[in-house]
Amino acid sequence: MKKVLILGGLVSALTIFLNSTNYLFSNSVGAPAARTGAPRATSGTESTCATSGCHGSVLNAGPHTNRIAIGGDSAAFTPDVTYSITASIVNPTGTAGGFQLVALDPARASVGTFTASAGNKIISSAGRAYMTHANRNNRSWTFNWKAPAAATAPDSVTFYAASMETVSGIYRTYTTKLVFRKKPTITGVDDIVKNGDMAVFPTMATDKISVRNPRFGQLNTQVQILGVDGKEYARLNLNAGSEESEIQLPSAMKPGPYLVRLQNQEGIQIRRIVKL
Repeated sequence: MKKVLILGGLVSALTIFLNSTNYLFSNSVGAPAARTGAPRATSGTESTCATSGCHGSVLNAGPHTNRIAIGGDSAAFTPDVTYSITASIVNPTGTAGGFQLVALDPARASVGTFTASAGNKIISSAGRAYMTHANRNNRSWTFNWKAPAAATAPDSVTFYAASMETVSGIYRTYTTKLVFRKKPTITGVDDIVKNGDMAVFPTMATDKISVRNPRFGQLNTQVQILGVDGKEYARLNLNAGSEESEIQLPSAMKPGPYLVRLQNQEGIQIRRIVKL
């Protein structure tokens, strides 16, 4: 009986060791699904490598951070177009690393299509697709994401990412997110005048825009900012004397498409902008 108990104990210990080894090995070639810290489909949030307890227990404690970047610094996506996405640890010093990223629509559903590249792979769970690392040697991971077709594209997509590195033998986990809005399509505007010298920049703005016209220096000009439904959000007069003026966007303007309408003795010019 005593020999059987010892053998049983050895078998149990060996089983635990093998399971632990497999668990660690699986993490070295990709994180288990649902480790991004993103909102779950119904309530709560997904775990991360820190909150699940597999790599430390403290989240976003430094010494670094992570970021999500879109190729070309695109401010908005066009349906059915493929974009290069890079998730990375900022100024990494760790000896091993990994990441996981998911793209969700406002209803918390997985959206778009991932294509893996070297060092990355796609995994799925509970109807969600995740991009994760395929080895632990990288600290930056680039892959492609294709936006959904126009018929199903949401107004915005949020990328949620978690990354992990080993710094001086300690696991460090970081999380971040990036909102990627759909590029608006303006239709039904019949009085847009495409000719003229007026310039509005940036065309995608968060708080202010500038308008420029070589003729502003000689003419008094009225500027209006309108919604595509015709609602007026701002009206001001630019007096002769300056070729360029800066305009603060009203706080009542929600993200979306707008028209900048300028009128003077030479006629009307209209340009399109997007409030981010």
